[in-house]
Amino acid sequence: MEVGHEHFHGWHFYCYTSVGVVKSGSLKIETKSPTGSVESYDLVAGDVFCLRSFIQRKLHITSEGNLQFIVISIAFEILDEVDVLSFYDCPVKLPKSAAQKCLEILSRYKDADNETDGFIKSSCFSVLGLQLLQEILRTSEINKNQQNRLSGFRRIAEQIRYFQNNYFSDISLEEAAEKCCLSASRFHAVFKEVTGFSPYQYIKKLRLENAAEILVATDLSVEETGQKVGWPDPFSFSKIFKKFYGISPQKYRKRSINSTLTNFNV
Repeated sequence: MEVGHEHFHGWHFYCYTSVGVVKSGSLKIETKSPTGSVESYDLVAGDVFCLRSFIQRKLHITSEGNLQFIVISIAFEILDEVDVLSFYDCPVKLPKSAAQKCLEILSRYKDADNETDGFIKSSCFSVLGLQLLQEILRTSEINKNQQNRLSGFRRIAEQIRYFQNNYFSDISLEEAAEKCCLSASRFHAVFKEVTGFSPYQYIKKLRLENAAEILVATDLSVEETGQKVGWPDPFSFSKIFKKFYGISPQKYRKRSINSTLTNFNV
């Protein structure tokens, strides 16, 4: 959970949920559905809004005076992968009953952000995030079009966690499907519907994301890095890494180091 920023220039979206309260002034929020339909919401001081991840939005200042609002960015994710709110129809403008409680939570978040102890701050953020999620879900309904996806998630959740903990191993997708009591083809279809990736693509993504972290955080060679994440062939690893990130592992490490040095010198 962190302080977020909302822009007032054209349509845009974020990979996290934005929850905010208007402190003074007024604004209009427009949202665009995947089919292109647009809905608008007028907000004034005291109103609380919730903009789900990947929802296209456009903000307009409608007051003559200064507009002030607090917004935080939260990833309401299960297993660090699936957005909880993606299963629900969440109101953009929260009803007054929920808005008041959310306002109290947002105020406590501001206090927690001033905490100097990193562990305490992180713990406070987690608790406040769960409280905020609870209030949002109380005003939301399960999206009927997402019921099959929610049911699918329940069936494969254990395997998602297994992949996250064992991505570097030789994983049998056939065995994973059997553990979910699904055929291989059905497991593939359900997994992709829930996560947006096929099982193979998901494992590959986990390996490459962890490889990138290793390259930046350690002095392991490219070959050793590939072996650590499950790719013993250095040529194959370098080729797949470059296709995913657009640059070779060596250049990725060098660019990250240079970026760190630049930020340090500033």
